[in-house]
Amino acid sequence: MTEQFREISRLLRSQGYKRGADLTDYFEEELRARNLIPPTLFPHPTERVLRVDDVLRRTALEIVNEYLGFDVSEEMLIGKSREREIAQTRHLVSHLMYKVGGLTLANVAASLGRINHTTTINSLQHVYRMTSEPSVKKELDILAENLRGRLDK
Repeated sequence: MTEQFREISRLLRSQGYKRGADLTDYFEEELRARNLIPPTLFPHPTERVLRVDDVLRRTALEIVNEYLGFDVSEEMLIGKSREREIAQTRHLVSHLMYKVGGLTLANVAASLGRINHTTTINSLQHVYRMTSEPSVKKELDILAENLRGRLDK
């Protein structure tokens, strides 16, 4: 095993690896070719496993788009845009993933392509400020029930 680590170390130094970079992006094929990692360690992109947070994100996005009448795609939701329509959708999807899905703040952030959990906290604060009005809170409860119903199917 130590020899494998040394081989990986030499490969990384030869390729100019910088600390903190994602190894899988740069070296996966090279490591596979040298038989230094098993083929099942990183699934091939076409064989990607469907994760619970992916299903939850897609379903919540569908519900929010239907409710608001928007047409925000997953790419737009995960992207960096601050357009009002996209940001509002992102806030509501975050709220639903956290409250209904029971994901942690960090998992919600990661699922939406955010850097850390503080962006999820910001989204939840946005939604909580909106819920001071009883009609908005009622609408959010309806969205949450709709999401629970779709996930139970």
